[in-house]
Amino acid sequence: MQVGILNQIKNPEQITLQVLKVLSAARHAGVRVLFSRHLSLPKELMGMSQFRMAMTWQRTDSPEQVKPWFLRDDPSFQIIPELAPRPTEGVFDKLTMSAFEGTWLDFALRDCGVNAFIIVRRSDRDRDRTDSAPRSRFRIHSGTHHGCLRLWQ
Repeated sequence: MQVGILNQIKNPEQITLQVLKVLSAARHAGVRVLFSRHLSLPKELMGMSQFRMAMTWQRTDSPEQVKPWFLRDDPSFQIIPELAPRPTEGVFDKLTMSAFEGTWLDFALRDCGVNAFIIVRRSDRDRDRTDSAPRSRFRIHSGTHHGCLRLWQ
């Protein structure tokens, strides 16, 4: 989880503890761990898709009012220290809502022969954009339960 996302959610301490439990279990089991980070481009580099996404998330009708939330060198871009990735774990940055299509994650998983995995996420919505991934070649297990993360088996 990124600092900038943790600042936007309810019960961040509780959510962090739940994610840490799942992360610790994965590490203990020797499971490959990959982190994704949202990356914003500076306004000077944003295209139509980036502006539309930012305007939606920031609830504005004007591109002039958009403020990039996850610039590369901004503290909000970083993964929270409690979940700090290890040198043996992957971290990838994404510009799109999908963590799969058009990212190096697809290549990395395909190269390792991985075609099923578990997504750990936090969402206040019944469904978020992560769930669009089943269109891809992967079998995905994903879920949230009343704001608390749950590992699907």
